[in-house]
Amino acid sequence: MAEGGNTAVVVLLKGAPYEGSRTWLFGSKKAIYDHLPQHLLGIGLVTLQNRNITRKPYENNLCIIQKLEVLRASRKK
Repeated sequence: MAEGGNTAVVVLLKGAPYEGSRTWLFGSKKAIYDHLPQHLLGIGLVTLQNRNITRKPYENNLCIIQKLEVLRASRKK
């Protein structure tokens, strides 16, 4: 998997959209809770931080949370 800064955390809400969106993209697990309320996700930050969502996404009846690698074009200097 990629080094720090090359991953993103995707949150897919299964219920009604929140502020007009069901799909959210974050740079970290902590950033999720700066924008989405815990009751909307059904899992707290500490519990989520203890889960490895790189290998297997976290899923409950409210959302799916997954960490993905950001694919970038190669740079030639």
